[in-house]
Amino acid sequence: MSGRAQGNIEERHLRRRRTLRDLTLRLTPLFAVAALAGASCTAALSDSPDDEPMASSSGGATSGTGGGAPVIECPRGLDPCGTSCVDLQTSVAHCGDCDAPCATGELCSNGTCGSECAAPYEECDGACVDTRNDAAHCGKCDDACSAGTPCFGGDCGCPDDTTICAGQCADLSSDPDHCGACDSPCADDELCVSGSCVPAGAGCPLTDCSGTCVDTQNSVAHCGACGQQCAAGQRCSEGECECLDPDKVRCGSRCVDLQADVAHCGECDNACTGGYPCTEGACACPEGQTLCQGTCVDTESSVLHCGECDNACPGEETCVTGRCSGDVGDDCTNVLAADITIREIAVLQAGKVSIMNGGEEVESRAADVIAGKNGVLRVYTDTSASFSPRVLSARLSLLNGEELEQVFHKRTVSASSSEANLASTFNIEVPGELITSSTSYVVEIVECGDSPAGTPLAPKYPTDGAAPLAARDVGRLKLVYVPLNAPNGVTPNVAPERLELYSSYLASMFPVAGVDHSLGAPLAISGDLQAEGTGWTEALVELRDRHATDNAANDVYYYGLFEPSASNYCNRGCVAGMGYVPEAGNNARHYRVAIGLSRGSRGDAETMAHEIGHTHGRPHSPCGGPDSPDPNYPHGGGQIGWWGFEATNTLHAPDRTDIMGYCRDQWVSDYVYRLLTERVATINGGTGFRSADLPIATWRSAVTDARGPRWVTSFSKPAQATGTPERAEILDAAGNPLLEVTVYRIPMDHLGAAELMVPEPEPGWHSILFRGQQAPLRFDAGTMSLP
Repeated sequence: MSGRAQGNIEERHLRRRRTLRDLTLRLTPLFAVAALAGASCTAALSDSPDDEPMASSSGGATSGTGGGAPVIECPRGLDPCGTSCVDLQTSVAHCGDCDAPCATGELCSNGTCGSECAAPYEECDGACVDTRNDAAHCGKCDDACSAGTPCFGGDCGCPDDTTICAGQCADLSSDPDHCGACDSPCADDELCVSGSCVPAGAGCPLTDCSGTCVDTQNSVAHCGACGQQCAAGQRCSEGECECLDPDKVRCGSRCVDLQADVAHCGECDNACTGGYPCTEGACACPEGQTLCQGTCVDTESSVLHCGECDNACPGEETCVTGRCSGDVGDDCTNVLAADITIREIAVLQAGKVSIMNGGEEVESRAADVIAGKNGVLRVYTDTSASFSPRVLSARLSLLNGEELEQVFHKRTVSASSSEANLASTFNIEVPGELITSSTSYVVEIVECGDSPAGTPLAPKYPTDGAAPLAARDVGRLKLVYVPLNAPNGVTPNVAPERLELYSSYLASMFPVAGVDHSLGAPLAISGDLQAEGTGWTEALVELRDRHATDNAANDVYYYGLFEPSASNYCNRGCVAGMGYVPEAGNNARHYRVAIGLSRGSRGDAETMAHEIGHTHGRPHSPCGGPDSPDPNYPHGGGQIGWWGFEATNTLHAPDRTDIMGYCRDQWVSDYVYRLLTERVATINGGTGFRSADLPIATWRSAVTDARGPRWVTSFSKPAQATGTPERAEILDAAGNPLLEVTVYRIPMDHLGAAELMVPEPEPGWHSILFRGQQAPLRFDAGTMSLP
């Protein structure tokens, strides 16, 4: 169709038929020659007689039924000139009419020669192009649409209200070549109105746009006026083009996102330069990135720009929080692994403490990560359906101030991780000295061979920067081993390897950075320590007296080692250990003592952990029928309630029982571990702590157990009371009540035993009756003698 062919529809069809008829008569001999020579041309030939209507303008060679000269049929928008179909609007050889060339250097637009292209055309490669509809120059020069995709309204693709027909966007409601459906043309004397062919004689009830009858209020090809197109992603509403996406606005003819479009950043026509992207409506790099050589990069992780632009890490080094890592030592690449996702990260010290799950930091942890305590960072992964089994390396980068340390675990991955199988996860051993209260970390999984074709999922956490490990600094446990020389025992074996066995077990289980143990002088015990319990209460008091005599600090624990001489000592059951259950204040410091069997076995190590747990204020856990179990214990059957971990490679299932109970298969529960953490932190953080509301006096000391009450050695100097206050009854010589006084009970963990702090007697006081006792204890009764 000639751009000059304006007027009503009937005129357009008459002029087109006349032009084709005249041209056909003139070119019949030439067409015959071309046909005989086998030549191809852009136009097709037709033998339709002059008085028959021209076939559909969709193109293609046709053979008429009449005997007239062949007719060149051109697609809509083109006219036949010679043997070619040309656009008379833009052809410099046929500008406005066939064989009407423009002068050298001139351009053709709107059928007129000139020095530049007239609107709506743009000059592209020396020709005037309508960038609204040219698939090779869609929206701008050289911006081509993908093969088979039409250009409409300056954008690749068709608006929602159109359909692709014969490679072009067609409005089925008004297109005479595709009326109601693709390839459904109307006759030359018909119009396409609302998707139906109607006689042209009735005229166009809507708006005539160059022979097309359209509703300009809703047509995306003629929105508001003829030739005004709406681009892909737009619609025509009440004669105005609108963006379908509410987050976009029209800039020129296109819908753009002002928050991200580099050509229209923040506002229309505000183009970003210098390589900057459009970030949230501003020409700037995203937060945390820096422009280096025209590209926004994260200088925290870029190996080419580590810490600053152009600072490239050498060799196989990685960039971690802006510092080159050095040689990791796993002989792997720096390529993040494909088709694998880090699902969860946990720190294993005495049990599982999840610190990341599902790509998010875990805010409510099962327990604290303990600074200075050896552990394992366990990395759980999921593999995609396309994952291929191979060797990968999980690298852990630990940052402490300016110091960067890297450790790794390299293994063959074949499937996703499972909780109960330690071999299904990456388990990175972390020395305690690398874990501080300020440590942050990064975990990444890298390829160790040729990188497979796969999709990077989430093989790194965090994706930017480093995450805080948030470890808690609670300090170390100070322990003095005291050999007990009892009449029915032998001199305990205190070989370094035996003491190390006990200390290592305690360090693995307790929330401490480590156990510092030393060996104290032997302590002679005044009586036998019988298997059924006789003598254990007094022995514990004697060790308490040693702690006081040594003036040991509030954060120093004593553990007495008793090795019975009889090999069958426990054949019928026995008391294996005993300890005080003191408070945290400095006034209770001399009660941080316990005693236990020492024969060099794991069972003895478990006994010590149990007893030292008591000296940290823990009562029994409810398993096996112990005395006074903790009423707040949260797990049924005394189970530990988490996945326990014993260094360096042993998992303990959640159905194991807690160390503070009497059942078998023990480890520490999450509940007890948290409470131990608080006690350790309190003791190590404030050795001068005192309970201000408790009296300071000179006290007598008594013990009670199954054998009844009796006096034991007392403190020689005034001391502040400690323990739980309770009332006791003072009696006269006739057994008559005189008054009630306050005594203070420090429980022992077995035999129903306790020590009580009793005020010094006043004149007329004959005896005292303690809670739960049937017989009173006379004040003039003898006191246990010490060697």
